[in-house]
Amino acid sequence: IQMVRAPRVTGLGSGGRAAYITLCAECHGLERSGGGSVPSLIGVGDRLGPLEVRRVVQQGRGRMPALPYFGHTEMAALLWYLFEPFGPSDYEEAPASETPTGELFPHYMLAGYRKFVDPDGFPAVEPPWGTLSAIDLARGEIAWQIPLGEYPELAAQGVRGTGAESYGGAVVTAGGLVFIAGTPDAKLRAFDKATGEVLFEAPLPAAGFATPAIYEADGKQFVVIAAGGGKLGRASGDRYVAFALPD
Repeated sequence: IQMVRAPRVTGLGSGGRAAYITLCAECHGLERSGGGSVPSLIGVGDRLGPLEVRRVVQQGRGRMPALPYFGHTEMAALLWYLFEPFGPSDYEEAPASETPTGELFPHYMLAGYRKFVDPDGFPAVEPPWGTLSAIDLARGEIAWQIPLGEYPELAAQGVRGTGAESYGGAVVTAGGLVFIAGTPDAKLRAFDKATGEVLFEAPLPAAGFATPAIYEADGKQFVVIAAGGGKLGRASGDRYVAFALPD
């Protein structure tokens, strides 16, 4: 978590910059570059129109919460700033020593969440980088814990079993299977609930950053996953993929 001295902005675009620093920089960063699963806002005008940006800010989308208290004045200033009708030199930030006490901004602010990564973008800590854990609730102990997922770029170099950052929960069947996707290697896996052994894995057209759903149709059990991708630098997808045992 990065803390910085809150700047005092002046000049053209200062109102929008101030609104951005107050409510947006915490996740998207001071320079609007995002990071991890938080999208960059640089060039957002090429992807979304002002009405869509306004709707997302006021109603939220995905992991972003709604900000319904954003007033018309602040919204107009923010849109002006995000769509960049002026250059970076059109606003100025006062040195930290000149930030006065009692103004709109606090002395320090959260400038965003930054991952500790190596020069290639992988976690700069010892693996495993993601695990699947079974908890014995009666004993309050970990029954088993295994690395979950891997990065295809490293797997191609023979670096396997690292575990990976994941987005998506697990589901458990009455027969003792644990189904989970959520990893950047774009696979759905089934584990033995008792031991953590991998019993099944299948490739997906895009990473399944979602929780699987299990349902029954005509007496047959299905497992379906939304293969949407779009996080951790992975390609986006638009399919639901269903699995079932052969007839």
